[in-house]
Amino acid sequence: MLDARAYQPPPAHARRHGCPACALSLCLAAAPALAILTPPPSLPSLPRPPIVPHLLFESPLPLVFAVLAAGCIAAIAFHRRARTKHAGLAAGASVLVSGVLLALASLVETPRERVIARTRLLVDAVARADANTLEDLLAPDCLVTFDRAPNGWEKPETVDWISDNLRGRYTVAQHEVTGVQAQVGPQRGLARTRPAVRVTPDITGRPHAFVCLITWRKDPDGTWRALRIEPLWLQGYGDLTGR
Repeated sequence: MLDARAYQPPPAHARRHGCPACALSLCLAAAPALAILTPPPSLPSLPRPPIVPHLLFESPLPLVFAVLAAGCIAAIAFHRRARTKHAGLAAGASVLVSGVLLALASLVETPRERVIARTRLLVDAVARADANTLEDLLAPDCLVTFDRAPNGWEKPETVDWISDNLRGRYTVAQHEVTGVQAQVGPQRGLARTRPAVRVTPDITGRPHAFVCLITWRKDPDGTWRALRIEPLWLQGYGDLTGR
C-alpha cells in the first residue's frame, strides 16, 4: 500500500508548501488583511471531470433540460402538422427519459462524489476540532506538509494540535466550503481534491479564504482517507505553491 511519504503528486502540481490546513485559524490570525477575496486565476487547478459520467451521474440537469427542450420542440412540430398523437408521444418520452436520468443520478454515487463528500467532512471536522471524526478521515500515515516542518506533521501530531488549539484560542466562528475540484486517479486507488474554504476565526471576526490540495487513498474496505494535505493559497499571504 502506498504511504504518504512515498507518494509523489503529478509533476504539474508537485511542489506546494505553506501553513498546514489544520493550522488555518492560526495562520489567518497572523496574516495581514489584503483585498484578495478569491484565489488568483493562475492558481493550479485539477482537471475537469470526464464529461459523460459527470453529466449522467453527477450533474444531470443540463442533460435533462436538453431532453425536455428537444421533446418540447418535437411536440410543437408534430402538433403543427396535426399529428397530435406523435406530439403526445414526443412530450411523454422526453418526460420519461428526464425522470430516468434524475433517478439514475440519485442512485449512483461516483468516486468523485465520494471524495468531495469526504473533503467537506474533513473541513468541517477541522473547523469544529472534532478529533473523533478526524481519526476516521485521516489515514494512519497522513502527512500535513508546510514550510516549517519539511518532513510534515504526522497524524497524531496533527490531531493533537487541532484538539488543543482550535477548541480554545483559535476557534472558528463560521466556515463554508465554497467549491471543491476533484480528480480520481491517475494512480489507482488515489484521488485529489482542491477545496476552497471561507473561514471566520473568532480572533479576527472577518472572513478569510483558503485553498489547499488533499490527496486521498482508497482503503481495502472502500473508504477514502486523507493521505496528504498541502496548502495552495491563503488570503492575506497569497500564492503558497512556491512558483
